[in-house]
Amino acid sequence: MGIFTTREIAIFIYGILLLAYVLVRKKGKDILMPVIKAACHIKLIIPFCLVLLFAAGFVWVCTYLPFWDWIYVKDIVFWVLFAGVPICFNATNRQLEEHYFTNILIDNLKFTALVEFVTGTFTFPIIGELILQPLLAFFVILESSLVKKTESTKKVVDGLIGIAGLTIIVFTIKSMADSIGEIYFVDILVGLALPILLSIIYLPVAYFFALYAKYEILFLRMGFKEPDDKTLKINHRIKVIRLCKLSYKKVCRFLYEYLPKMYVRMSAAEFENIIDEFRGTTEHTYMAVIRHDRKYYISRNFTEDSFTFQEYTIGKGGLFNSRNKSLRKEIALQIQENTPFKNTDFDSSTLHYPVSLRKMFLFKKGAFFKRTKVAFFISNSFERRSESVDLPFDGGVKDQSDLNAIALMRAIKRYDYWPSFIMVLLCFAIFLCLSYKQTDFKVNLDLAALVYTILFELQIFFNKRDPLLKMKNKGRIMYIYKDVVFKGIQEVLVFGISLLISYLLRFMNFPSEWLSKFSISILFLCILIDMWKKEQ
Repeated sequence: MGIFTTREIAIFIYGILLLAYVLVRKKGKDILMPVIKAACHIKLIIPFCLVLLFAAGFVWVCTYLPFWDWIYVKDIVFWVLFAGVPICFNATNRQLEEHYFTNILIDNLKFTALVEFVTGTFTFPIIGELILQPLLAFFVILESSLVKKTESTKKVVDGLIGIAGLTIIVFTIKSMADSIGEIYFVDILVGLALPILLSIIYLPVAYFFALYAKYEILFLRMGFKEPDDKTLKINHRIKVIRLCKLSYKKVCRFLYEYLPKMYVRMSAAEFENIIDEFRGTTEHTYMAVIRHDRKYYISRNFTEDSFTFQEYTIGKGGLFNSRNKSLRKEIALQIQENTPFKNTDFDSSTLHYPVSLRKMFLFKKGAFFKRTKVAFFISNSFERRSESVDLPFDGGVKDQSDLNAIALMRAIKRYDYWPSFIMVLLCFAIFLCLSYKQTDFKVNLDLAALVYTILFELQIFFNKRDPLLKMKNKGRIMYIYKDVVFKGIQEVLVFGISLLISYLLRFMNFPSEWLSKFSISILFLCILIDMWKKEQ
């Protein structure tokens, strides 16, 4: 019984009483049976089992962590049933709201989530909870029934709900203060982190459900506009899947814009024309960001007397992504023709390598997360022109830049630094977990810390010098390096290599106190060198 809080026990008791009341009534079974039959439909059972299976896999992975306790299973089960399942099933709606998946994470990071966790952890005695739960339910029902009532009456009910909520918070704080000596803070931190972590790992599941549902609707409607030829239908669906792949937006675009163009007696050539039209020949307006000598360059806009990243329009067809080689070649030619920046390492056949294309969300006043097409061009030569002013985005240039440029540089910083920061933080958390409790994994953590420090500083040293830019046959290698989606993979590799070296050298009896001192000395030395270089 100590596993469950008094609030959970009270809710369970009232749930049993409500179920018994429904079953006792004459028409209760007639109401309940259709609901049970609908819930047991194969199209609901299979996704539900997949969600539970995913949760079981998560629990299995967590059992290998040193601080794991089976008491956390209760929190995981509750979150999966009352949060995870609704998130996944709501994703199959006819049309997802904008920023649906982003809002899931934001909701778990709000201050209200912390308040809900605290109030749910430190509860009242069982008698108090048995009185409190029907009272709160009564207030909620009363508020919902007063939607169309007078404003004054609604204010009174809202005031009563506010007083009840404030009372709960006060008594919760008192309960937390009384049991401060009995609190196991590891359990508190795990309980607080579980909803956030589960929300992150369940996002791919929800996205898969949404994508599957949209493909199902698309193929169902396509069946009404196709002849009764199974081979033809299969070919059409294969082509659509190859075209849209795992993109939810592409599937929606094909469903609402291109499916109406299909008809039953349509020939194979006409269907191919629809596919080609989907790939498109639309114009792309993009912002050009030049990277030269490890700095981002920005140009003077003489009409507004401010610095900005230049904007171009290109009529080359195809999707705006880094897999479109022809589009990247045209953009490279356009940038080199209109700017003093060049890249002499590539000819006409390999000109797409220095260009990477991204769609970035820019946070600006009055336009929350405006999506902008951005083309990044890596330059190795700079021809100064009298009619233009091109300077690195730094110092006084930043103060003279327009809002678009500032918003774009913030997005670039998020892209360049946040993945690495998050992965370093993750490696640090793993390191703490290994240090927290003795495990069977025999690793000298002091040696691992020293190796990680050395490798990390070497990584920073080489990254600042762009060694791939000096390679003769760098083409594809440089492109992959510069356009890697998740740059934090470098930090993960460094951390993994450190643990591996420490594991291989575990038989050597290194003095731990000296290893730690060496690590700290290297860190301070690198900081001093970096500060001295900045002064120079």
